[in-house]
Order: sequence, then structure tokens, then C-alpha cells
Amino acid sequence: MATIKIPAQKIELGSEVKDPITGIKGIVTCIAWMMRVDPRVAVQPQKSKDGKPADLKFYDWGRLTSNPVPEEPEPKLIGDIGYDELIPELKGVVISHHLNFKGCAFVEIQPTKLIEGKAPETHIIDTGRYKSNNPTPAKVDKGPGGPYIKQRASR
Repeated sequence: MATIKIPAQKIELGSEVKDPITGIKGIVTCIAWMMRVDPRVAVQPQKSKDGKPADLKFYDWGRLTSNPVPEEPEPKLIGDIGYDELIPELKGVVISHHLNFKGCAFVEIQPTKLIEGKAPETHIIDTGRYKSNNPTPAKVDKGPGGPYIKQRASR
């Protein structure tokens, strides 16, 4: 049985990476920290198809590098409870925090109230529009069995 060696390369926005399984090379354009899994890395392949840009590819952190998983950048928002400043009715829990090339950042909010017995769709907003309901951000512990949101300090 063959094994694939995962390189110990530093990955950050703008890094050139290569998927050791497919051989696809590209530039890291986004790193996304998620509530339930290790970060995902968006890679823009350098080769085009028929003169058109190739589709963006998403990879798990560990597929591209054996380096340790980076911590979510400040401000740490995963697990935070807040709302959209422009649409205050849009309230929920931050389930992902994305940093894109050129400094753009956004969060994905999962509303906490069911609509007709079903979970509503998540909403993605710019971090500049996101407002926290909490005096301190949540601490998420990725222990056995999944993440656990630790208690926040009260005001």
C-alpha cells in the first residue's frame, strides 16, 4: 500500500500550495475557521481550463500541510452569539470565521430559532457588520465528541 507524504509547509493567505493527492497547485485565497472541524483552505488553481479560470478548490488543512492547525485570528468569534448591525432581527451563533486574500473577513451566522420546525439557512456577513451580544467572546474547546462552548464571563 502506498502512502502520501504531507509536507510541513507554512500556509497563509497568498501562499503557493500543492495538493499531494491530485497534484493541483494554486494560491491560498481564503482560510476558514469552522466550529466543528479544522480550518479549510481555499486554493485558486494556477492552470485554467479552455482559457477560463479554474474553479476554486477547498481543502482540509491537514491535506495540504502537516504543520499544526493555526488558531482562529483575533477577534475570536467562533461560538459567539450576536447579530447583523444592518438587520438586527438576524441573530444567531457564529459557526465560521473566514479571512480572504486582500484582508476581507466575514462570519457565518446560524440563527437559533426554528422556522416552522426547521433550522433556518445560515447567513454570511462582513465582520464589520457583526455585533456581539456578549462582553467576552466564547471559548470553544475541540475535545473528544466535538466542540464545547465554555461559559462566558457575565457583565
